[in-house]
Amino acid sequence: QRALDLFAVAARHGNTEGMFEDVKPMIKNGVLEALEFFERSVITQDGRGAADLAQFLEKEDPGKARGLYAAAVEAGAGGLTCTKLADLLRDEDPARALELYERAIKEGDEFSAPIRCAKMIMDRDPDRTLDLLQLAGKAGNYTELSDVLMPLIADGSERAMQLYEKYVIATDELDGDSRIQDLATYLHDKNPHKAVELYKRLFHTDLKGEAMYSYGILIQKESPGKAKEAFRMAIAAGNEQYATCALARLIEDENPAMAIELFERSLAVKYDSDVVNELGIVRASKDLDLAKDTFVEAMEAGDKLCAPCNLAHLLIPDDPNRAADLYLSI
Repeated sequence: QRALDLFAVAARHGNTEGMFEDVKPMIKNGVLEALEFFERSVITQDGRGAADLAQFLEKEDPGKARGLYAAAVEAGAGGLTCTKLADLLRDEDPARALELYERAIKEGDEFSAPIRCAKMIMDRDPDRTLDLLQLAGKAGNYTELSDVLMPLIADGSERAMQLYEKYVIATDELDGDSRIQDLATYLHDKNPHKAVELYKRLFHTDLKGEAMYSYGILIQKESPGKAKEAFRMAIAAGNEQYATCALARLIEDENPAMAIELFERSLAVKYDSDVVNELGIVRASKDLDLAKDTFVEAMEAGDKLCAPCNLAHLLIPDDPNRAADLYLSI
């Protein structure tokens, strides 16, 4: 209590600089008087004090935090305080939140506010969105920037790609290749053409095994020959599990014996019931009994859907009763 009395004297004389850091441990320890003191003696005089306390209360009492942020903004606090208030208002009052984000940017928050603002307007104002993202990039907000740029790149924005190159890939001095891979993975289904370009950039990096496999997946329908070569290079680069299966699927009609070897090679790395069933199907063209045994093994390993169905299909000519029982068990 003596400490609070001394803080109160300082507050009455306008000396509130850094006071929240001194009072905060008391609030954490449940000293109710500390919270009341801070609200009474500091918040009424110093907008920053209100913002400090609001940040402290955000999770426990968001309603109170919002009121405190509003008081701080009214008292003249700008920048990050406006951003914090906008974050709490974004769902229920998006127009007011947008105003606050714009004010925050003008008053110094070029790190967080531009990203938040961009997310709110990206569907209706792509040019302004990219201006905001460029501002955030210059301020060093690379992580959030990446998340917002990716959808724009998927839609074909060349400027968004330029920003990603400049502020995400180039700024990650330790792992820029991984940022290329992140984008390629995101674009894999959304913009395959762009994803292919990005995968090619990784062919001479430590990520070549995954990149060549993913590249092969995207081109296998249009260029099966190139895809086979990509899968072979991916296998050579260490992608034993996925690239071997992908190559096996491409060659199983023309070279079932090699496909069987590849499926077995993949299973040696990691068991996968889907791959076991694919192996059984290819084996059926070479050795019916071995194929049946393969499906039985899959069932014993817990496959209660595909393996019984595949085994039943093979049993129809010689053992229709057992085949029927298997179909009924599914």
